[in-house]
Amino acid sequence: QQGGSHFSIEQAWAPYLSAMSLLGFTVFLQSLGRRCHGFWSRTGSLHPVIWALACIVAAQYLAQLLLLLHLAALGRDGRGLPALEALGEALLAATQAAQTSLMLLVGMGYTLTRSRLGADLRVVLFVCGVVAAV
Repeated sequence: QQGGSHFSIEQAWAPYLSAMSLLGFTVFLQSLGRRCHGFWSRTGSLHPVIWALACIVAAQYLAQLLLLLHLAALGRDGRGLPALEALGEALLAATQAAQTSLMLLVGMGYTLTRSRLGADLRVVLFVCGVVAAV
């Protein structure tokens, strides 16, 4: 490669853009944490949907960090860390399935009628679990 880089021309900016993305994600995560803590300190609790969303965002942050570590290693040795890449990609896929599940539950009225979902809730959770497993 030109200049001794292990990245192709298409991937040359990937580590830098990934790091900038993680920096922006860090700012967002801090803002979310401050807002959640402020709301929790005023009311004494957070809605389960907010807890679920916070866990999903934290898992996405971890996945992005793992992918950045892989890119950094790839830039150094040309091989990277395939285990971190696979774990990061799997974590991203699982968080996307969890986010979709959360949107489906909210769309079905989970926040308004938790007691009436019953069998529908079990079906949605089962389908989303299968999608996450695949």
